[in-house]
This record gives sequence, structure tokens and C-alpha cells, in this order.
Amino acid sequence: MAEFAPAAVKPTVGVEALDALDIRVGTIERVEDVPRSDKLMKLTVNFGDHSRTILAGIKKERENPREIEGRQALRGESRAAQNGQRNFRRHAI
Repeated sequence: MAEFAPAAVKPTVGVEALDALDIRVGTIERVEDVPRSDKLMKLTVNFGDHSRTILAGIKKERENPREIEGRQALRGESRAAQNGQRNFRRHAI
């Protein structure tokens, strides 16, 4: 068996990179099954001023995926300007 080698530490980012991120904490209010999907569950997450529906591939991760209802979740959004347009990438953690 090969010896474990941790990944190298990435360089520190500047304040400008952090300004491009929008990270929010929300409460998972509902976890629902996605029909005909072996992996996806539909999460309804309340961020206080708004709610989002997030699809997450957690169906096989837990014996009971609904056990995360009431727990906290992170949502990150990065905004990158490209060719004068804004592109959005959203990630739930």
C-alpha cells in the first residue's frame, strides 16, 4: 500500500479574492426525495432573508438523509467577471 502524502498547502489569497465570495449559513428545513434519482435529494434551506432549493447527491451517504433537517448548511457563491459579463457559480457545503 502506498504511503499517504498530504496535498500541498495552497498560497494565501488576497482580500480581493474574498470580496468575490458570498458565503451564507442557513438552516435545512426540508429534505425530499428526487424521483428516479439514485443519488439526489432536494434540500430547502432557509438563509433568513431568503430560501433556496438545493440538489445534493447525499442519498447514498446516509442511512436516513432526512436526519440533516434542522441542521446548518453553508452556501457559497463566487462572482467572476468575464468579458464584461458576470458568471455565477453556486456551491452548497
